[in-house]
Amino acid sequence: MTVSLALEPGPVPPVRNWARRPSLISIVLPVFREAEGILHFGETLIGVLNDLGLPYELIFVEDDSPDRSFEQLRELHRRHPAVVRAMSLSRRFGHQASLAAGFDEARGEVVICMDSDMQHPPHLVPFLLWQWSLGHQLVYTRRRKQEGRSPLKEFASQCFYRAINYLSEVHLEDGTADFRLMDRVVVDALRRFGERWLFYRGLVQWAGYRRVAVWYDAPPRFAGTSSYTWKRMFRLGADALFTFSLFPLRLSYALGASALVLTLFYAIFTFVRWAIGSGEAPGYTSLVLLVSALSGLNLICLGIVGEYVGRIHEQVKHRPLYLVKERIGFESCRERATAA
Repeated sequence: MTVSLALEPGPVPPVRNWARRPSLISIVLPVFREAEGILHFGETLIGVLNDLGLPYELIFVEDDSPDRSFEQLRELHRRHPAVVRAMSLSRRFGHQASLAAGFDEARGEVVICMDSDMQHPPHLVPFLLWQWSLGHQLVYTRRRKQEGRSPLKEFASQCFYRAINYLSEVHLEDGTADFRLMDRVVVDALRRFGERWLFYRGLVQWAGYRRVAVWYDAPPRFAGTSSYTWKRMFRLGADALFTFSLFPLRLSYALGASALVLTLFYAIFTFVRWAIGSGEAPGYTSLVLLVSALSGLNLICLGIVGEYVGRIHEQVKHRPLYLVKERIGFESCRERATAA
């Protein structure tokens, strides 16, 4: 288990005093239903990065959002053509696939991934970069609290982290999300994973590397509503469990063994009752209950096995994680790189 130090964000020294400075910063930004606030977020982030005076690129990955998010990204690119690039996926592939698409296009020596709803504060970016300059290969964030989040969702999040830590081979710290800085070495390592069910919070923990955590308080969304419904949260939790744990399989044969033992005791009990002549063996009701219980247990175990087999089936198809239907700004980027 990798243990890391958790820091409180503080003043950042001038860039000229840093031990090292990145040649290029790539920021990967998944977008879904952010039409109302994406321009504000983009301008805020660009202002923070311009103050640093370091070269950077913003890579927005729009996950086939049904609103006008991509039109707003066009406008942002028109205002800042040198640093803003955007792609639109052919359909909704999910948040983790959007991150993978951004990582494939990122050229920076360091890569930062964050949400574009202002709940991952742009003003923390300089502090993350400064920690990288001190030698950390992975600088990730831990949310202390989130304004506007319901107590029920907060409780569900805590239960998820406790459950996954108990049941899986990785240890996830409470409050972590996909807001982190990664060295080029870490990004290249993550791109080697060929898993279809990506869960980057677990993968970066599994991968190791020199790391440090940064605490932050998440503000409320600037605009719109969260796209993380209970259904999607449950699906993400299931992906984490089945990706990093064999506990469900082990639970199925443990349940099967327990049912076998209970059935054996029940058979001995029935035989003893018959042998001592204390009455007839329990009849129809007991038989129906026993058969129903064992049948239900058998179907549950079969469903667990089927979940793993289904994931294997999807994995061996080797379908792409995402497809892109439109790009903005990448052509000029490649042209400049070729000219250089």
